[in-house]
Amino acid sequence: MSIGSAITAPLVFTLLELQGWRWTFVEFGIIGALWSFVWYRWFRDNPEDHTGVNEAELKLIRTGATASKPESHSVPWSRLFRSRNMIFICLMYFSFGYGLYFYITWLPTYLVEGRGFSIGSTKWLSALPWAVSAPAFLFGGWLTDRLVVATGSLKVARCGVGAAGYMLSAISLITVAQIQNNLLAAVLLALALSFQTMTASAAWGVCLDVGRRNAGVVTGFMNTVGNIGGALAPIFVGYAVKNYGSWTLPFYVMAGVFIFGVVMWLCVNPKTQVV
Repeated sequence: MSIGSAITAPLVFTLLELQGWRWTFVEFGIIGALWSFVWYRWFRDNPEDHTGVNEAELKLIRTGATASKPESHSVPWSRLFRSRNMIFICLMYFSFGYGLYFYITWLPTYLVEGRGFSIGSTKWLSALPWAVSAPAFLFGGWLTDRLVVATGSLKVARCGVGAAGYMLSAISLITVAQIQNNLLAAVLLALALSFQTMTASAAWGVCLDVGRRNAGVVTGFMNTVGNIGGALAPIFVGYAVKNYGSWTLPFYVMAGVFIFGVVMWLCVNPKTQVV
């Protein structure tokens, strides 16, 4: 996601300058449709069903396959909805979605209107947060696994990484709202996103910890609430800018959302199964 976004940001600005937004929309739609076709033709749920698998690979796959298929089971929905741990996990990820969608929807506009950067500079500065967040995703995954081994505590490995990342994001965003140096503000925005994405592996890992064979349902719930946060963020930013003429208020609110996420992270118990 991060690498694709880092590449796309300057590409989109270049296309907008050359041909406007309509043809840019059409071209990206065509690329998406073509990729969907390629994926449908190429992907298989079971690797042995793919025509490109040779006999040696097929033998290896079947040798490692389990003797029986996993048993189907019903999801205990009532227990899931009543789980405090599930509520904490969902609210924790609300913060993630809220922060993420600011970058997706408003970052270029903020850099131009709020910080006075030219279009030429904005095309690269819009890519910076995504470029920095790419290794942060990997680092967060390595760190949470390393802490499990070093401490033997899922609470430290998952919630510690998550809470620390959110708090560092909040501090970065508050600083962005206060400083006058435009370039430093852009760098801090990149760091804020990298601190946030550092927590992704901990968030998805805790879904496996507490969900076990229902991990798919747990991650689905968590991601749904995260996207609710993602839907609200661009609405509030637009409202604040239009009605209050303020680019600082959205950053204070976003920092507050992350601090709320810190509290939710500390309430999560990776050892308590939700279903």
